[in-house]
Amino acid sequence: MPSLLTVRDVAARLSLSPWTVRAWLRSGRIKSTRLGRRFRVEPRDLATFVEQSEDRL
Repeated sequence: MPSLLTVRDVAARLSLSPWTVRAWLRSGRIKSTRLGRRFRVEPRDLATFVEQSEDRL
């Protein structure tokens, strides 16, 4: 099973600030799981988000 990505991991992969990533996670723009107070993202969910974002360009 692949490991879950942290907010910092997602921010680095998307070249965004962690603040922006957290806002997108809270709004549901990027699918995530909450572990306590922390967000975690499955790599396949991030890949899906990127693919859908590219389709809109």
